[in-house]
Amino acid sequence: MYESKRTVVSGVVLASIVSVVLLNIAPMTHSSVGLPEYNSGWTSINQGEAITLTHNLGTTNVSIEMWGNDSYGNIHQRNYGGEQWMESGYDSGWVSISSPSSIALTHNLGTKNVMVYMMGRKNMTTTESPYIHQKHYGGEIQVGWSGGVFWRDLTETTIDIQRIKGGTGEDYWNYVRVMIWKVESLGSQGDGSKCWLVSSQFGAYWDNLTDSTIDVYRALDDQDWEQVCVRIWKVLPPSAGVGGFWIPVDKFSLLAPYIALVATVILAVSISVAIIKYRKKQ
Repeated sequence: MYESKRTVVSGVVLASIVSVVLLNIAPMTHSSVGLPEYNSGWTSINQGEAITLTHNLGTTNVSIEMWGNDSYGNIHQRNYGGEQWMESGYDSGWVSISSPSSIALTHNLGTKNVMVYMMGRKNMTTTESPYIHQKHYGGEIQVGWSGGVFWRDLTETTIDIQRIKGGTGEDYWNYVRVMIWKVESLGSQGDGSKCWLVSSQFGAYWDNLTDSTIDVYRALDDQDWEQVCVRIWKVLPPSAGVGGFWIPVDKFSLLAPYIALVATVILAVSISVAIIKYRKKQ
């Protein structure tokens, strides 16, 4: 009986040893799935605002994920990284104009601080020359001949297009197309300051990553990034493997099924051996 008990005890000891060995030889794995080491939570951010988040991870060797939340509670990544779109302004499309005549086009841009671009064409097919052009743009008047087109009387809502009565064969401007864009200036009008076409900025992006902080910027015209959430993981060092992030792993939870299986087998074998030895002695 004593020998049988010793066999069972030996089995328990062996199962314990195997469990310890499995826990120690199991490597600390890396994975792209796991809780981030920094999570900002949902943070409000205004249009045109830059905010600084403090992660304090002590490294810039990280992987960053950023989500947005709009006013309707929709989580998204719309225009992630920022977008800049040129305002469409006004485009008349191809408009027929007779010679001589004047037509008024309505742009409704609400300003006279604009750039006007005008093109002409002879017909609406591509089988005859000239095609799209600016020949005699601004009008041309010579002795015995005149022709061309110009624009005038620009207001905050309209612009007039004038076609001059042309001489023989002057039918290049049977159609006209006018495109208008708003412009902005660095200074007051007439001082020679630089100007640019008006554009709209949308979306959000992160910038200026340091060992302890990261900046998040929301574009001036953005409508979608009412809140932002930034999550950061430390990246796996190159010497530890290829790809992935460092994720702390609960080895016991990971190996528990295998430990239980091995321990059960060892104990079952030990008990069986003990029973056999006991019966033989009887």
